[in-house]
Amino acid sequence: MTIADLIRREADSWSRQAALIAKPADDPIRRVSVILRRIAGVAEVHGLPGLLGYIACMRYSHSVEDQARNVVLDIVDRILRGEA
Repeated sequence: MTIADLIRREADSWSRQAALIAKPADDPIRRVSVILRRIAGVAEVHGLPGLLGYIACMRYSHSVEDQARNVVLDIVDRILRGEA
C-alpha cells in the first residue's frame, strides 16, 4: 500500500467521523479530512518529495493554534514512522 493510499484511508476515516457529527462545515474534523485528501493527491502525483515539501510549507504557513493543522501533522508523521 502506498503512502497516498494510507493517507486517503485516514481521510476516509475522518470523513466518516465528520458525517456522524452534525456541525457546521468548517469544523476541524471536516477540515482534517479535506486537508488529508489534498495531501494524498500531492503524495500520489509527486511522491515522497512532494509530500515532505507540502508538509514543510504547512508547518510554517499555518498557525500553531490551528487544531486541524496539528492533527494532520500528527497523522502524517505517524504514517511516515510506519505506525499506520
